[in-house]
Amino acid sequence: MATRAGVRIELVDASRPLEEQGPFDVILHKVFGDRAAAWERQLGDYSARHPGTLILDSPTAIRALADRETMLRGIEEEELVIGAPGGGAGGGGRMRVRVPRQLFAGPGDPPGRLAARVREAGMRYPVLIKPGGAHGGGLESHTIAVVSSEAGLGELARLDRDGGTPLDLGAPFVVQEYIAHPGVMYKIYVVGDDAVFACRPSLGEGDLGAGEGGVARHVRFFQGVSRRPGAGRGDGPDGGSDGGSTPEAGSPPAAGGAGMLSRLSRDAWTTPELLGLAETPPDWFCRGLGRELARRLGLRLFNIDVILPGGGAPGGERTAFVVDINYFPGYDKLPGWQGLLLGFLKKSAEEGRRRRAGGAGGPG
Repeated sequence: MATRAGVRIELVDASRPLEEQGPFDVILHKVFGDRAAAWERQLGDYSARHPGTLILDSPTAIRALADRETMLRGIEEEELVIGAPGGGAGGGGRMRVRVPRQLFAGPGDPPGRLAARVREAGMRYPVLIKPGGAHGGGLESHTIAVVSSEAGLGELARLDRDGGTPLDLGAPFVVQEYIAHPGVMYKIYVVGDDAVFACRPSLGEGDLGAGEGGVARHVRFFQGVSRRPGAGRGDGPDGGSDGGSTPEAGSPPAAGGAGMLSRLSRDAWTTPELLGLAETPPDWFCRGLGRELARRLGLRLFNIDVILPGGGAPGGERTAFVVDINYFPGYDKLPGWQGLLLGFLKKSAEEGRRRRAGGAGGPG
């Protein structure tokens, strides 16, 4: 398919010098973990010698999304309102974008101190506890603890002390206020200048009640909540969440603390479009948000996790909450993803070729 479109795609060997493998019009990369530092040095050296090569995307910008402490700053630090083309009557032609109240904590925050910080931040229960690291293929980076009350923070600490949680509270984590919504998450996939969205299951209000058997608990765990099988095999693309491969919420748990996982109140393999749980965001909002965040973040390939609470402001203005942003997500979960990504790669290759021919750089 790529060859017919005039695009040659080669897999780069990160263990070998890029000079031996080029020249390249475009280098598309996503490297985390132990290899990231060495890769970034090599990529920086190659880019300095070949400034015309288009680097997708900047390692610095990618790194900001790998840490939940920096992930949402592009929205937190500057007001963001997306307007419909041509405006509209009252506020019905615009949507305000916010992030939930959140704070960052770690092993230096025992339950009493953490509870005080939650109160000082003006956060209301329930709150969500997420790992500070947002990328990785393991279960842990896609685990959420739902804490329903202040007492739940103490319960969570006791479980962690006894090795009974699928979360590592010895590492940095984020406490994020839960935003009430019907249980649908909208994943807006940005590919260059294009943006499309897909619906995924989310933790709706109905999922936060009593646990299995109707037993109330102050803390419950969920994994891979928004995962959906992909479009590439049988029922769809390769199954992994957009940030990595995780089991479906409610699937047979792994050994250890993951045995405490709760189930969603509906079949997480069912698309929320069929369930009709919520009104979908307008296309102009998806495109506008994608383009504005691409500008603020300096990225071209990412997805935005958006939830829409019910109701709106008196003037008709609605509020959308961004809860996560992932770099270079699993596009294979989208119908027609091959054509979408190939079109972007072809356009990028042409841009890289022009840059190399002109001998000029510019930001990659």
